[in-house]
Amino acid sequence: FRFVELLLLSATLALLASPISCGDTTFEMSVDYYASDTGYYNIVGFPGSSPTLQMEIGTTYTFRQTDPTNWMHAVGFAYYPDGAHDDKPEVEHGALVYRKNNTALSSGSGDTYDSGLDTYEPEFFYPLEAWLEVKNTGGYEATLTISENDLDIYFPSDTCYDLFYFCHIHSGMSGRIQLTRNGTVVSCADSSGRAE
Repeated sequence: FRFVELLLLSATLALLASPISCGDTTFEMSVDYYASDTGYYNIVGFPGSSPTLQMEIGTTYTFRQTDPTNWMHAVGFAYYPDGAHDDKPEVEHGALVYRKNNTALSSGSGDTYDSGLDTYEPEFFYPLEAWLEVKNTGGYEATLTISENDLDIYFPSDTCYDLFYFCHIHSGMSGRIQLTRNGTVVSCADSSGRAE
C-alpha cells in the first residue's frame, strides 16, 4: 500500500513540475490558502499550486486577480523567486503595466517609468468589501510583455531567461515563468553571451 502511495505521489509531482503552455494569454489567478502558511497561487486550467507557466517572447499576457482569494495577495514579477522579499531585482520597466477597472495605472517612460504598483498593491489592503467592489467593475490585473531587447537589457547576467511571479505582500509564494521563442523554451545556454 505504501509503495502505491509513493508511486502516485511521484507521478503527481512530475506532472505538477512540468510547465504547461495554454494558447490563451490570460492567466486567471486565485490563491489556495491551504497549500502553505500564506497560500500559493493557482492558475485556472493549470494543475496544482504555483505552476510553471510559459510566455512567448513579444506576446502580452494578462494576470487577472479578480477571484476573491487574491485579496491581500498582489502579484509581482521578478528575476529571482520572491523578488523584493529577498532584495532581488523586479520587473519594473515598461514591459509591466498594472491595471484597475481596465485602466492602466502606469505612467512616465524610460527612467521615470512607473508600472502602477504603488497604486495597485495598497488597494489589496483595503477591507474585503471595498476590494470586491473593484472586482465587480473590472477588477485588478497586470499585463506583462517581454521583448527580445528586454532579454539583454534587463535580465541579470547571473540568471537564466526565467521570471517569477510572486506575492508582493507575503514571501514564499513564487512560481516560475519560462520564456519561449517560437514555442521553444529559451534555455540558460542562450543567456551565456550576455554582457555583464
